[in-house]
Amino acid sequence: MQQFQLSIPEPCHQSWEQMTPTEQGRFCKACAKEVIDFSMMTDNEVLNYFNTLSHENVCGRALPTQ
Repeated sequence: MQQFQLSIPEPCHQSWEQMTPTEQGRFCKACAKEVIDFSMMTDNEVLNYFNTLSHENVCGRALPTQ
């Protein structure tokens, strides 16, 4: 399996529960961005997501074990 490392210099402090649900995660009104829920994905699904990404800025939620 391919490995990669993500860097999160400033984690978001907005409440996940207060964000509006979307198909891939939730929408953060404070940032006006969709936050992808990686916590519901397998490692292969996360890797595939980033391999097919057309832009670099991604907001996401992941488990500490991911």
